[in-house]
Amino acid sequence: MSPAPGATFSRDMLADSGSLVASVPIQLDVGGDVKRVAITRGELALGDASDAGALTAQLREKGPATLTATAYDDHDKVLATATVDVTVAEPQVADCKAWLDLYHLDYTVGPDNLGIEDPITVKLPLNGMAYRYNGNADQRKTLYGDCLLMKSLAEAAPVMRANDIVEFIDIGIYNYRCIDQTKTPPNCSMSQHAYAKAIDIAA
Repeated sequence: MSPAPGATFSRDMLADSGSLVASVPIQLDVGGDVKRVAITRGELALGDASDAGALTAQLREKGPATLTATAYDDHDKVLATATVDVTVAEPQVADCKAWLDLYHLDYTVGPDNLGIEDPITVKLPLNGMAYRYNGNADQRKTLYGDCLLMKSLAEAAPVMRANDIVEFIDIGIYNYRCIDQTKTPPNCSMSQHAYAKAIDIAA
């Protein structure tokens, strides 16, 4: 069974779900009266190998992974099992914008504003998720904030869609202000909105 034990695969491919996954090619030497071979990671079913014993698994969770191949006969009786241990690693990227590229986001850099370290304007929907400002009838066309926030929203989008969420109604991101709005920045405890690293969700 391949891949080789101990092999490491980077979670750098965007799956149809919108999640970053590691693409792991599996090849089995299948013989005898085998009807099918199921591939699993723990209790997670990854699919059945082809007649040639091949399957490309998509692994989302990072860390050590034990892949198990279980061969069944015509009566769904287990004939044999084989395992291999691999590791799913985070991709090595140069900066935050490289993460946005992995998520295939359509974005521009800027505009610059006080407090924002890495300002980004993302064209919506963001990894399949729509946004609408609270009280507006029309959805937003773009979303502006720090790159780290945009990365987090891209990561969250497939989880939200899996829970049947199709739109976020928000109350804004960037607002250069103190947490205590009776005070004047920057001589205060600054809100994360001042750095464009927070979004308030209304619904």
